[in-house]
Amino acid sequence: MAAVTQASVGSGTRRLEALTSDAAESYLRSRSDTLAAIERLVGPLDPTTSADAQTTPAVVERIKTLTESLRGTEQRLAAMSVSLAVASTPKPRLLHLTEQGADRPTALLLYTVPLLHDKSSPSGTSGSAGAKELIEIAERLVRADGDRSVSRIFVRGKEILCVAPSGEAEKAAPANKLLASVFKLVNGRGGGNSARAVGVLASDADLDALLARLQ
Repeated sequence: MAAVTQASVGSGTRRLEALTSDAAESYLRSRSDTLAAIERLVGPLDPTTSADAQTTPAVVERIKTLTESLRGTEQRLAAMSVSLAVASTPKPRLLHLTEQGADRPTALLLYTVPLLHDKSSPSGTSGSAGAKELIEIAERLVRADGDRSVSRIFVRGKEILCVAPSGEAEKAAPANKLLASVFKLVNGRGGGNSARAVGVLASDADLDALLARLQ
């Protein structure tokens, strides 16, 4: 007999499901084959122990070690990706956004951040992870520039990030309003707060359209 599942069905009562006879033998053989396949994938566990003596806890520990190593590698790659993007981003362009009914255009710096990886690949980032990376890139670029008195727009692929100025520029448009103004010119969606707002352009063509509308 081979126990397959167990669950609580009430106070002090558990339900046990098991296989018997040939079905139990087939189930246990399948589990053993799966464990052996995992052992072959994760590499040698204990070279001083024969393969027949390898245990499930040893396999679990090996997988845990590999997972932690992979996580550390991914973190280092992410940090390298941010550093490379910062180093590869051209100097910003000073542009002006003219809103309907506004007394004067809003001066802003536009950064075109290179897209260094394919987001459809395992190493790429998208969604909230991509936005988080773009924010980190933007923060490093702003720190390097040192001037926080001007509005900024960062564009990478279809991602767009608006950052409001800080310090003495209290009358500047908040970031979420700046993003809304951008989406009056081109199609997109997003949101944020007065300091920072993140959005996504509807298509790659909208980036060219946005640049054409800014002067």
